[in-house]
Amino acid sequence: MPILKIPQADLIKLMTDEGIMADVTSGGLTPVLQARDQSKAIPGGWSEIVSYYNGNQYVCIFHRLLDAQGQVTSHVHPKDAVIQGSRYRDP
Repeated sequence: MPILKIPQADLIKLMTDEGIMADVTSGGLTPVLQARDQSKAIPGGWSEIVSYYNGNQYVCIFHRLLDAQGQVTSHVHPKDAVIQGSRYRDP
């Protein structure tokens, strides 16, 4: 499957139009933590890469920052998604 590189704003719009953003925020997709490391931007915080699945089918990946208390900050954005058989990635 070829990877189409598109700006993050366009990826967010595609994901919103397809209902993926709503599924991620409502818990309709299964999150799988792929990586976690100390954040360079937030003292005591964490940087995470999380994949989301619908059953066994991969849907998307998000990068998010957590504060020292483990709460997700306003920095949450998609990096990659499969939408209607095409794979999109934020360059």
